[in-house]
Amino acid sequence: MIKRLTMLFLLSMTAASFGCGDSGSGRPPGVDDTDSLNGTDSSINGTDSSINGTDSSINGTDSSVNGTDSDPDPQCSFIEFSPSCDKDDPVPETANECSAAQDAGALTVKEIAVWRDGAEAAYSMIFDDMCDYGIRGLPIYGIGELNSHNLKGTPGPFVEACDEGEGADWDDVEKIVNEGHEIANHSYTHVNIESSVFAKEITEAKSIFDTHLTDTWMGEMSFFVYPYDFFPADSVTAVMNAGHIGSRAGNRDDNDGAENPPINPNTPTNDANIEFDVWPRTYSKYARYASPDFLWVHVWNAIEQNGWAVREFHSVVADDADMTTNGFGPVPVTEFDEHLDDLVDAWKKNKVWTSTPSRIIRYRQSRTACTASISGNTMSYSCGSLADDLKGEVSVIITTANDVPGLDAKQGGVPVSVRKLSANTFSVTGNVKNGDVTISGCADAAVGVEAGDIKAKPTAANSVCDLLQVKGTGSDGSMDDLEGHTVDQFQALPNPGQADGRDGSWSGYPGEATIELSTTEGNPGQSAHLKATPTSYGGHTGITLAFLGGNGAGGCYDGSMYTGIEFDIKGTAVGHPSWWTFGDNVAEVALVTAETQSQSFGGDAPCALGHFYAYTPAFNSTGWTHVTFKWSDFTTPTYISEDCTAKGVTAYPADVIDAIATGELQAIDWGFYKESTNVDVYIDNVKLTK
Repeated sequence: MIKRLTMLFLLSMTAASFGCGDSGSGRPPGVDDTDSLNGTDSSINGTDSSINGTDSSINGTDSSVNGTDSDPDPQCSFIEFSPSCDKDDPVPETANECSAAQDAGALTVKEIAVWRDGAEAAYSMIFDDMCDYGIRGLPIYGIGELNSHNLKGTPGPFVEACDEGEGADWDDVEKIVNEGHEIANHSYTHVNIESSVFAKEITEAKSIFDTHLTDTWMGEMSFFVYPYDFFPADSVTAVMNAGHIGSRAGNRDDNDGAENPPINPNTPTNDANIEFDVWPRTYSKYARYASPDFLWVHVWNAIEQNGWAVREFHSVVADDADMTTNGFGPVPVTEFDEHLDDLVDAWKKNKVWTSTPSRIIRYRQSRTACTASISGNTMSYSCGSLADDLKGEVSVIITTANDVPGLDAKQGGVPVSVRKLSANTFSVTGNVKNGDVTISGCADAAVGVEAGDIKAKPTAANSVCDLLQVKGTGSDGSMDDLEGHTVDQFQALPNPGQADGRDGSWSGYPGEATIELSTTEGNPGQSAHLKATPTSYGGHTGITLAFLGGNGAGGCYDGSMYTGIEFDIKGTAVGHPSWWTFGDNVAEVALVTAETQSQSFGGDAPCALGHFYAYTPAFNSTGWTHVTFKWSDFTTPTYISEDCTAKGVTAYPADVIDAIATGELQAIDWGFYKESTNVDVYIDNVKLTK
């Protein structure tokens, strides 16, 4: 019997480039890059005309959004959408002046905390595509809510969009940085980062961003976010060589929402390849969790692993916004607000430190490279050969001989963050590149840790079909004839070529393969084109059409009212495994169901299994071959991966062996093995048959 290998599917992110708009003034230079941003001159958290200060402030005590005065704050005029503009309970400021001294007795360094203040996890939110039109809601709804919660996020603008200013412009970028947020380099023109464009998309883009950041707390661009989440190894090397200290380039193919979630370790072993998860649910590794529960389970997994979770968002919009004109997967503001409420509560209970990627990268680097010691009331750092651009803040856990309410801790004469963790125990957070910290007892109570539990970890559904299942009526089997698509719409969602409740789009694997809409002269009409040389990268290749969403979307289509599929195919496929007996120009067509698709790719299977499969007749490169398969023509799979056997899975579920689960259809895949030397194939006129 032929042993069919499982061809894993690389989820092809189809985010188009979009943008936003709001204007504001710049922030003075010289503010250090710590989370609490407590400078001394006209600073974000200073004492005069400040955002988090004591006068006319967002989180202050007078006429404030979160203060004690009931007068409305002008800041609410631009976030009037929010049901809690004047009610959000923010993360409090922890770097404060001491008004009265109290003897703390002898001070002792206990340790440097794994995460800031001894939290159990770190968490970052990145917002791709800022400055293009579709992300126009981000500075209003997204940044507005972050500010009202006193949490920091990381928009990822790209240069061309900020130059055009259809959503946001450079003033908006600088304003957001001046509010304490980090921005990430999302390239110059939002294209795949391949070797031919390294100079412009990485280096030149960074240079332009740097000119806008010189007089801000960031100083220069330090983190890179790849358009379309396309990051071949040579592009990651180029990004790091250009002067970035990290990038979002973690390989998600081996992750799932259960045993191997996409969580980063608390040690600096993957700065160039930060793991992440994607909103919306149809692109998340947590396909068996409802939306928005999968947001919180990602945070919980970081807590359980003492790690760092990174979330990829795009825009945040009003609840009643048109979701089709606001970029890729916009987040309704009410759901976003609830998520931030949960994060504030997790901060107060010292479970989660929400911050930005470069700050967290520098924290990991500094914590592992540096030591701290105290002599009298002076705390000093020693960081060996750690490079200056990797130095950042660390939380040193200090014990006091006397149980005082607070500590007066200053670095260069400026208060640094102090938090009381328990009796006689404090966290003091300074920046290791800024010299010694002087510490003494204070009669003013430091911000402490609240008792109680955070929101419980969500429970996974028994099946992704329980969360999303669409039942076809059999009225129209059209899946895609590819006519009427523009090149930019080829992988768009929803797919206009689908019918009868389906909306699934095209994707392909691996990242090195070309997946495109073909309009080549000589082809009758348009078609889906796969071009790849698998032997050059040692992996299988294929092109996939999902029933719902993108392949891996975690949804099920009930196609039981249909009897099979048909399509046209042409092209060339040369080179095969040793067991192959079908000759050249033959594709293996797999019918992907929730039962056979692994949890890593939006299915229910706990590991990598084979799918129901059939082989096309030999096609050619000049004329179209029409192929029709009944459901009964597909062969029952037998392949079970080593990953499965390691988990004790040695057989398929009985219902999979009996028949294709036509009520749980996820995708059709045209696959070619890693031994192929040349794959150049076109697919057209895909239909379900009755």
